[in-house]
Amino acid sequence: MAAILVVFSTREGQTKRIAERIARELGDLGHTTMLRKAGHGDRIRKPDAFDAVIVAAAVHAGKHGRDVRGFVARHLAILDKKPSAFLSVSLSAAASTADGRTAARTQAEQFLATVRWAPDLLELTAGALRYSRFSRPWRWVLSFAQRRFAQDLARSGWPELTQDKEYTDWERLSVFVRRFDDLVVGRVRSEDKHTAQGLPA
Repeated sequence: MAAILVVFSTREGQTKRIAERIARELGDLGHTTMLRKAGHGDRIRKPDAFDAVIVAAAVHAGKHGRDVRGFVARHLAILDKKPSAFLSVSLSAAASTADGRTAARTQAEQFLATVRWAPDLLELTAGALRYSRFSRPWRWVLSFAQRRFAQDLARSGWPELTQDKEYTDWERLSVFVRRFDDLVVGRVRSEDKHTAQGLPA
């Protein structure tokens, strides 16, 4: 099987949990995985040491973190040559309406356009809201937004902003893992076939 690098960028920890779940399920499928936090891992092993790469990044205030943007920018040439996937983790992805979920796709596509990366798979994943863990000023901001934009939030199907709740669809995440497994296995088999025939992979 393949050696797969799973890189994550997180703020409250939910994206780390998602990345850990992905790595574990890929391991169950027979792959070797390494989990690494964006911005902390270049000194461990570089992406070119792996057969495939998954990047999972949280959205905060409508943007993905600078750490993951820097990771993709530094290793773009490598990412473009290997099977790769990008998971954008946001509350927008938890919206109950298609219009509400449009923001999640827009955020992900804007990030990919900025870093000029075209991964093989793009997955929009709902995260979690840890309202009780936020600072008092940030809780005030969320409470104000919930009151001030209540109608807009309800119309777009956005989740309640002032409660602790996990929105991640773990079953859907498992489907993504199987899709990525199919992609990686198919690519590896194709390269092995070309190598056996003496053709460039």
